Amino acid sequence: MPNDCMAVSLGLPGLEVLYQRSSEGGGLEVTVRYRTRTASCPGCGKPAVIVHATTAQRKKDRRIWDRPLTLILFKRRFHCLWCGKVFTEPDPIFGHRRRSSRRLREHIACRAIEQPISQVARQEGVSASLVRRSFYDAYHRRWEEVRDHPMAAPILSLDEFSRAKRCYETLVYDPVQANVLGLLPGKGGVLLRAWLEKLSHPDEVRVVTMDMHDPFRQAVQLCLPYARVVVDKFHFLRMVHHALSQVRVTLQQTGAAPKSTLLFRGRHLLLVAQERLRPADWAKLRALFRLAPDLQTAWELKEELRQWYRNESWEQARQQIRLWVAKVRRCGLVPFQSLLSTLRDWGEEILNYFHCPVTSGALEGKNNRIKVIKRMAYGYRNPDNLRMRILLTNKTIRATA
Repeated sequence: MPNDCMAVSLGLPGLEVLYQRSSEGGGLEVTVRYRTRTASCPGCGKPAVIVHATTAQRKKDRRIWDRPLTLILFKRRFHCLWCGKVFTEPDPIFGHRRRSSRRLREHIACRAIEQPISQVARQEGVSASLVRRSFYDAYHRRWEEVRDHPMAAPILSLDEFSRAKRCYETLVYDPVQANVLGLLPGKGGVLLRAWLEKLSHPDEVRVVTMDMHDPFRQAVQLCLPYARVVVDKFHFLRMVHHALSQVRVTLQQTGAAPKSTLLFRGRHLLLVAQERLRPADWAKLRALFRLAPDLQTAWELKEELRQWYRNESWEQARQQIRLWVAKVRRCGLVPFQSLLSTLRDWGEEILNYFHCPVTSGALEGKNNRIKVIKRMAYGYRNPDNLRMRILLTNKTIRATA
C-alpha cells in the first residue's frame, strides 16, 4: 500500500476488511467477510467449521467521505459434519437476501421523513423502491410497538388535528421525551378510552394537559384515576382575547366612521401584553379608551386574567378568580359573560394549573410540524401514510440516523 494512504473504520466490527479500492464512478469498494470462523448448524445446532463454498455479493452501505460505498461480502456456505446439512452463514449486518446494510436503510428512512423519496434516492444513489421499503419498515416496527404496547408517561398531552376537511385525528403526546405515543382516528373519547386501557401502568400518569374538549376529559377520568387534568392556559387566554375582540367589533359596528376606523386600526394593539407596550403604544391605547370606555374595561379584564396566571398558590388563585368573575358580572359585557359558563364547567381543571404548571406548548409545536408535513405532500389521501410520517418524527426513530 502506498505510504500516503490513510485508513478509516467502517464502524462494522463484525466484518473483516480484506481489500479496498476506488471504483470508476468515484466510489469505494471494500471487500469484507464475517470475522467468525464457525457457524451454528440450523439442523442440529452444533458448530460447523468446514466451508463448502464462497460467493461474492455486492451490497450498498452508507457513504464514507461523501463517496458511495459498496461492500463486496464473501458469503460462505458451511457443511456440517454431524448431520450433513449445507447452509449459508447468518447475515446480521445486512439481513436475509438484502443488498443493502441495515444502517443504510435506517439512514435513508430518517432522511425520507423530511424529504421526498425521489430526492433521497437521487442523493444516496439508491433506487426509490429501496427508500420506500426502508421507510415503511421503519414505520411498521415503530407502529407495532406503539399500537400493541403503549407506554405510560408522567405527563401526557391530548389534542386533535385536522387531517382533511371534517376528518380529525387524536394525538397522544409525551412532552418530556418529545415523542408521539398514539395516533387515533377521530376526536371522540371511545377510541381514546380503548387506547388508555392498554397502558400497562396507568397509575404512572400524573398530569394530562388538553384543551376544553369534554370527551377527552371523560376518557381520562375513567381510565387514569390518579391523573390530574390541566386545561392549557393558552387555550383559555385565547378565549379571553376573543371576547375582547368581540367587544371591539361591537363598538366598531355601532360607532361613527372616524371612531370605527380607529378601533379597527388598534385591533392588534389591544392584544399585546401590557409589559410589552411602548410609550407610543400607550398613547394610542389611551386615545382608544377615551373613545370607548367599555373597551378599556374589557382590556383591563384581559390583563387581570393574564396576571392571574402568575399566582404561586392554588388558594390565592382561587380567591382572585372569584373577584374577577364578580367584576365580569358587574361590567355587563356580553362577550365576557360567556366565559362564566366555561369557568363553571372547567373551573377545577383550569385551577389545576397551579398544582401542576404545565402547558400543551410542546404539543402545539408538534401540530405545526404536522401542518408542514401535510404541505410537503400537498395533502394525504391515505391516512396511514400521514400517521407514518408523524410517527417517524419521534426522537427514538431519528436517533438511528
